[in-house]
Amino acid sequence: MKPGNIFFINFLITTCLTLSPVPSHGAREASNPFDPGAITVRRAQVIMLADKEYFQTLVDFIRRAERSIDISMYIFKITTSPKNKAALLVKELIKARKRGVMIRVILEKSGYDDGLNKENQKTARKLRRRRIKVVFDSEKTTTHTKAVVIDRRYCFIGSHNFTHSALAYNNELSLLIDNRHLAREITVYFDSIRK
Repeated sequence: MKPGNIFFINFLITTCLTLSPVPSHGAREASNPFDPGAITVRRAQVIMLADKEYFQTLVDFIRRAERSIDISMYIFKITTSPKNKAALLVKELIKARKRGVMIRVILEKSGYDDGLNKENQKTARKLRRRRIKVVFDSEKTTTHTKAVVIDRRYCFIGSHNFTHSALAYNNELSLLIDNRHLAREITVYFDSIRK
């Protein structure tokens, strides 16, 4: 990572929040379903990962993972090219699994996009052969998430899919957030995708 290209921000991050419904006040209905006073905000360190910065940062964190890697990805498209960045991520995940890291990958199963299904199934087969757990969402719902949680602490959230284009060429923007509370909430959300 190049420090000049990354913004280190210590602030109260509003993505790490807990919302409580507004209590009913007689017959009056609140126009806002959430009470801003009920928001619990926790401090987090946030790093902006633009474009190509995401890939190398994610690889570094996968290499340092000690216990778990949870991924939910809309598309995970690999090729046989030795430079294909999505395929390189698969290799890093396999190495992490060999070290004993528990890995779960949730992928989109589309009810209308056979091309996307083909790519995700291809990646799933490769990961499953190496004892990496892969599950698919329901065809009835599109899971458009692009999120990774490492060691129930480090959260990668943003626009990057796991495709060579997204990881090498596109204008993409994601965040790396160091916050255990947010990591826990994201993994609980991941649990709900298959229900």
